[in-house]
Amino acid sequence: VWFSMDVVKMILQVKLQMCENQEEKLFVPEEFPFPFTPYSIQKDFMKSLYIALEEGKLGIFESPTGTGKSLSVICGALTWLCHHEERERHTLSSICNSLIDAKNQLNKAGGDDWLNQQTEEVKITQQLKEVQS
Repeated sequence: VWFSMDVVKMILQVKLQMCENQEEKLFVPEEFPFPFTPYSIQKDFMKSLYIALEEGKLGIFESPTGTGKSLSVICGALTWLCHHEERERHTLSSICNSLIDAKNQLNKAGGDDWLNQQTEEVKITQQLKEVQS
């Protein structure tokens, strides 16, 4: 199958963008949604948990009885999850927009080789469906 240089460049740019977006790390927030003003031990706990989740590491946490471990885990983990999902939505949206732009450019380019153009358009459409699902 023959691909025009523009389509090859577009596919490489999308794959590079996917890799770059996966490398973006979330910044640890200074404040977490907590039902009351958290103690410093609870803030430190939530920040450490957030970092462990973001880096995909195993976290082993301990704290004395009555220091709010359960609430700290819930607030820290849910904060990370919300931020992570927002980043993923943004990444997927950006990739979809790049694929749609590439498809539009392919349609505008026209050309004599309509068979290869249709083949390229089908491949871009398949990639777009993969990202959207």
